[in-house]
Amino acid sequence: MAKKSIKKEENNQEQSEKDYIPFWENIFNKIKKFNYENINLLEQIPLFDLLSKKEIKKVSLLIYERKYLKNEFLFKEDNPAAGMFIIKSGAISIERKSESGDPGHLATLTEGDFVGELALLNDSPRSASARCINNTTVIVFFRQDLFNLIDREPALGSKILKELAIMIGERLKETNKTLLKHKYALNKYRYKSDSKKWKKKKKIIFLTKKLF
Repeated sequence: MAKKSIKKEENNQEQSEKDYIPFWENIFNKIKKFNYENINLLEQIPLFDLLSKKEIKKVSLLIYERKYLKNEFLFKEDNPAAGMFIIKSGAISIERKSESGDPGHLATLTEGDFVGELALLNDSPRSASARCINNTTVIVFFRQDLFNLIDREPALGSKILKELAIMIGERLKETNKTLLKHKYALNKYRYKSDSKKWKKKKKIIFLTKKLF
């Protein structure tokens, strides 16, 4: 009796998984056949450097595609992240709000560039917005599809995770360099400012002594 109950639960779970449709399937077009243009594009992305041609073909069947019009957003700052975007054609502007609330331009990405790879790890809010400068086509690799791939083919999934870890490490190094550069510039400014203040103070002391 217990075995039948367990089997029924397993069947119900399998049926639920089949019935489940990710929200992005209602927004993005699922790639169901080999598209060699997409395969060639994936081969240029560092995240897939360790993959063989055969493995990249497998990944190409997991991605989605969507066309955006000029000034449409791929995603907005503070939105939950779900996947990584690769630009197939067109261009996007990466923007972040300033303290006044106005959008500030950070970078321009074009064909072959990608953005949002950290979303493959978790759903942390986006740190910036991505707005289309002109009509743009993207392909998207969603986090849940990567996790499903890892469950089915751990060896293949681990290659992608390894490259993702390397990419994040390199980004952290660049961030640290930038922070150190800004810190050095700030300290230099403070030193000059303090020097000017000290010179002014010495001048006041000298004049005060001369007067009294």
